[in-house]
Amino acid sequence: RRLYDEARTRQHQRRLDLVLTSMIPWISEKPWEFAYDTGRRSFLATEDIHFVRNVLTNVPADTVARPEGALRILAAAAQPVGFGRLSVDQEVEVIRRGFATLIAEGLVELDVLPRATPGRIHDYLSTGRYHVVHFIGHGVYDDSRGEGCLVFENERGGEYPLGERAVREIFCKRGLSLVFLNACETGRGGGADFNKGVAQSLVAHGLPALVANQYSVLD
Repeated sequence: RRLYDEARTRQHQRRLDLVLTSMIPWISEKPWEFAYDTGRRSFLATEDIHFVRNVLTNVPADTVARPEGALRILAAAAQPVGFGRLSVDQEVEVIRRGFATLIAEGLVELDVLPRATPGRIHDYLSTGRYHVVHFIGHGVYDDSRGEGCLVFENERGGEYPLGERAVREIFCKRGLSLVFLNACETGRGGGADFNKGVAQSLVAHGLPALVANQYSVLD
């Protein structure tokens, strides 16, 4: 607490970055983003703190390069038969509306991949033209295997789950600066090895920044 208060004091009016790099599950898996400071009567994540989770890895993070020209975003969605329906069109519209001014100025380009199979998203990203990927879909954590999965579509619209290694082969070393995974349990780690998870695996293999969900969430 003393270190925390001292760090906040030194930040003056800026938010404090609190980076959690831990292999201890009961520390790593806690929802620190919900932390409440009874002394200041505030939720830290909404007022004072940026919570950032990191992983122990010997792979350096890819360099975030300033794009020449427009920032190019790929919104990819996968909604296989048998899984809950997602509000894909509404979510894409929210993204488009949020960047509307920058799109009009030619500073942002947004492409949409509505039915993401592993092959199609691989083809899009292998061009190296995108800086950000926003994935709308489903994620699961397989306790028996101790591994997280992203669920894509197959050519017939059914499910095509990919484990961590296959997901890395799609997203890593593509020149991406940020991947946003709007899918359940993509940030969940293993009980014995917190680095076992979709988000952790991507960051451990060089992806500079990633947003994911630790838990199951509503659409």
